[in-house]
Amino acid sequence: MQQAISARSEAGDDVPEPAGAAPRRMLAGGILCLTGLLLIGKALFPLPAIWHGTTASVVPVASDMAPPDDNVRLDIRNAIVAYDRHDHPAIRARLTPRSAVAYFRFTRFYQGRIIELLVDGRVVSAPRIVEPITGGLILLSGSLTYEQAARIAQRLKAHDARLTVRVRDTD
Repeated sequence: MQQAISARSEAGDDVPEPAGAAPRRMLAGGILCLTGLLLIGKALFPLPAIWHGTTASVVPVASDMAPPDDNVRLDIRNAIVAYDRHDHPAIRARLTPRSAVAYFRFTRFYQGRIIELLVDGRVVSAPRIVEPITGGLILLSGSLTYEQAARIAQRLKAHDARLTVRVRDTD
């Protein structure tokens, strides 16, 4: 059990400081100061994120608060045919790490707006962004047949198609 000890000294009370106490206090203060600087440095200059063994820089060149372009090309890592919540054919596409960051910034900035996802210039899906989309996974759903979804997924997987996201002019 610890007891509180008063450091107040009386007028005639000369109690010598234990040997080595001042250097220990200075060392503790220095460690505390360096720890604070380290935490501030991590907040100001984050390290790059590591995804699947590769290093991808998530620190943008421009300011993170600057608005993204209103027409962004996304690179696809993989695409497969899936089904949406209404059991209609759709395409589930996994973005590359760089595109996942760009898509997150885009959806964060345009939250509450309707965006359009285009494959080769044709609108496939036009959702309203409720919250920023993280994780780099996109579900392209619309009025697609299974054959259309399979053809688009194959083209996206082979990197033959162009996937673009843009803001709809009118909500």
